[in-house]
Amino acid sequence: RGIAVVPVVGILLNKEGFNPSPNSSEVESMFDVPLEMFLKDENRRAEEKQRMGHKYLLHFFDYQSGSETYVIWALTAGIMIRVASIVYQRPPAFSEQRPPFWGAISQSNNPNL
Repeated sequence: RGIAVVPVVGILLNKEGFNPSPNSSEVESMFDVPLEMFLKDENRRAEEKQRMGHKYLLHFFDYQSGSETYVIWALTAGIMIRVASIVYQRPPAFSEQRPPFWGAISQSNNPNL
């Protein structure tokens, strides 16, 4: 009925020592983004969608890195919003309106997140 996605988040203490080897058939490009970006309303747009009788917002974040512009959207954007909310212990500056069929994507003891 759906695909289970298990995000794995870690802390990178030595960025220079990090040398990933992504599968080129699955990963088009790699870039880093300031985590706090996912709590701000800047460079964000949203589309209202409806599925399974539930209205929700599909978020899109535009990020410029060098000469490239990246769009982080849909489930990836939703995961990053939740990660940023947990790390910074505050909700985003916009309405998330997550679809209920995404299930619980955070384990936080803060009821505001």
